[in-house]
Amino acid sequence: MGRREQEGLRGQSLRTLVVIPAYNEESTIEEVVRGASEYCDVCVVDDASKDQTPVILANLKSEFSGRKTGTLHIIRHESNTHIPGGIQDGMRYALEQNYDYVITMDAGMSHLPSDLPLFLQAGDKDLVIGRRHETENVPLYRKLISWKAARVMNYCLSDGLLDIKGPGIQDCTSGFRRYSKRIYSIIAGSELESRAFDFHMESLYLAVRNGASHVEVPITYKFSTSSFNRKVLFQAMVFARHLYRKKLHLQEPHEPGRLVRWQHTLYSPLQRLDKPWLALTLFILLYGTVTYFHINKYEMNFSSMVRFGLEFAQSNPDHVPPNAVFYKSQEGDLGAGYDGQIFYFYSRSISEGLDYPSSEGVDKDGQIDASYRAPRIGYPFLIAIFGFLGPNAALFGMFFWNIALMGMAYLCLRQILGTNSGLALLYLLSPFALGSYHLLVSDSVMVSTVVIAYWAYQRERLFLFWALGSLALITKEPALFILFPLGLYELIRLDFRKAAVILATLVIPAVWQTYLRFTLPEWSPTRLGVFIQPMQGMKEYLLEVMASVQNPENGLKDIARTLSRMPLLILWITGVIALVTGRMRKGFAMRLGLFLSLLMVFVADHYYFWSVYDNISRMFTITVALVLLLKSRDHNILDLPFHVISLGILLLYLVRVIWITPVMPYVIR
Repeated sequence: MGRREQEGLRGQSLRTLVVIPAYNEESTIEEVVRGASEYCDVCVVDDASKDQTPVILANLKSEFSGRKTGTLHIIRHESNTHIPGGIQDGMRYALEQNYDYVITMDAGMSHLPSDLPLFLQAGDKDLVIGRRHETENVPLYRKLISWKAARVMNYCLSDGLLDIKGPGIQDCTSGFRRYSKRIYSIIAGSELESRAFDFHMESLYLAVRNGASHVEVPITYKFSTSSFNRKVLFQAMVFARHLYRKKLHLQEPHEPGRLVRWQHTLYSPLQRLDKPWLALTLFILLYGTVTYFHINKYEMNFSSMVRFGLEFAQSNPDHVPPNAVFYKSQEGDLGAGYDGQIFYFYSRSISEGLDYPSSEGVDKDGQIDASYRAPRIGYPFLIAIFGFLGPNAALFGMFFWNIALMGMAYLCLRQILGTNSGLALLYLLSPFALGSYHLLVSDSVMVSTVVIAYWAYQRERLFLFWALGSLALITKEPALFILFPLGLYELIRLDFRKAAVILATLVIPAVWQTYLRFTLPEWSPTRLGVFIQPMQGMKEYLLEVMASVQNPENGLKDIARTLSRMPLLILWITGVIALVTGRMRKGFAMRLGLFLSLLMVFVADHYYFWSVYDNISRMFTITVALVLLLKSRDHNILDLPFHVISLGILLLYLVRVIWITPVMPYVIR
């Protein structure tokens, strides 16, 4: 090793420049420059020093002017740019002069020039880090900060979420380093986000993420009264959090498998059909068809879609619209009709003053099973906005909100999906949202509301997100399948502001639940627990299928009725396939949400859900949205089977509505 040059592996001379950022270092700058110039050329970046540092440097410049090696170059800043700006300018000068390596060191004699040979003799590594092996006068708090920073940085530099060791660098905050030309040119040309000592973290991140080979050499570190203070420490902590978030968003190269490439090809027609006017026209035709074929069976009366039960109507005579269709109960029924009437009656209770609708003589509660219907007040609240104008206006509101929110959610999904915007059409073609509309219940209203809320969340419109998220939660509980994972994700990212906003969506539901606790003494939030029977519903359904097929007395129609729920079981399996494919570290929030929605179907019991097609199918309404939202975060999930089965279910549903569903006994009053 020569005095100022190191010999390369190929026998050629490799030039090294020592870059020293300096600010008010009059007591040490001369000693550092003289020591470093014994080994390499030196570039001092005077960062607007206000003491005698510029004078000392000018004198050294004159003294060194005749040298061919161990030269001194000075860059003067008129305003303070801190460590990042100083080192970047030094690296840019090195690029202009075609230096092979840049060594950065402190101007305050914390780094000893006598350790420079360790860097010059370190071979052809892209990054050589001076590990503080021997220390002098270093306070315990500084040692703890460096130790903790090393662990945080190694985790941020690791490839896996569970990889806490990372590249195993022992000293991640040391500023005594050597960079190869390939690496320092990247740092010099980058738009840095660091402001002070956090530069050492950012430069290490840039080096490792660009595939830098690295080694550590032991150095002696002398602690001095530097510019390190609480403000600088806080900046470093904030920047560490920033790197942690970048790790969660890391876009690693990932070659999609053959099946994924195949489904991308099959999706291309949807992209060509990605025209909102065309999609919304198809949506209106689809929903109009279902509406027509239903009301045509009941004298073209739109109220038939609410499915008023005669007994419930008789219990609430002041709230029913005039000339409405009322279904008659059949033997074994606890009142005819379906859930749409419950939301209608609750909306009327809001419009007419908060008095719970009656089901006296129909069920045991006497208040339309208020124990788990009353908490879902969001949809009735929306209907009541129209309901103040009268019962017929409330009826109109039920149709309006289902259709309007679906359309708005579709437009939001197009933006959320980005390059896959054509897939948003599949949301409009969801058989489960269509089924929810056909029954005029709350599922599609809840899902559309929470999708629009997620759109607002992505665009930092946090008040709108909070309002819509709260509304979705009091519409139906599965809105949590999107909101809870989002909140958890923001906590993991250490974004406490967004996490607090997401948590705040629970305030209105909590207030409403508290109100119910006082107005309905028998109400309990554990009421929904009776529906949870892990895998019992699926198992009982499969046993039901086997019994139906094996029963010689069953005709083809009976077997077909039993098998009508089989596509839902297949759809559940394809949902699991979408969940476990792609890059598992991408789309954490939506992947967790999809898992929760599939888990909901898995634990649904047989009596309340798997025994009735409409009940179990409604659970998949949010699953369709979650698969699309996951697609927006991870393009490589295998979601085509899910959507193919979903479209098949849509066709079967249309066949059922148009040709199979019988006319129920009814009266018009």
